Amino acid sequence: MVTGTQKQLDADYQEWLQRLQDTCDAVRYTYGCRDGGDPDFAEMLGVHVILQMLGKPNVFRYHGMPFSARIGNLAGPFLNRESDRSELTLAVSWTAVKTYLEACPEHLKAAVVCSFIHGDSIEAMSERLRWSVDKSTRLRAEAAAYLGRAGIPADGSALRASPIAD
Repeated sequence: MVTGTQKQLDADYQEWLQRLQDTCDAVRYTYGCRDGGDPDFAEMLGVHVILQMLGKPNVFRYHGMPFSARIGNLAGPFLNRESDRSELTLAVSWTAVKTYLEACPEHLKAAVVCSFIHGDSIEAMSERLRWSVDKSTRLRAEAAAYLGRAGIPADGSALRASPIAD
């Protein structure tokens, strides 16, 4: 049986996926409009920003300037030509990343929403989901690991782009 809490968590997860899509689109658009930007590279940069953010998922609890600043820190060096395009290589597309995130197991979606979108403490997540503290701790770690694997192709052949310093 799906509870009201579960319905809300599902809605929050879908809203978060849309936020990721919007972020990727904004980066692609911004780079694509600069100096007759290369659309293929703009796509790669958008995915790179999302993958880096998924590697540090606590950023998703922020909105407004803190969130925008994180995006700027990741994309800015490429937009300002401070970083060489050749430093950025990706093995996956935005479509593959989105499909992977859409396939997230339900129990991990709940942990993603509580931990990284709402910013719940372990105790608050345990209370909200009626899980034990041990289960919440374990699933929070599993959710973070799941998000961190978003840039690894299904065949495991390559790792996602190397991180850019904050």
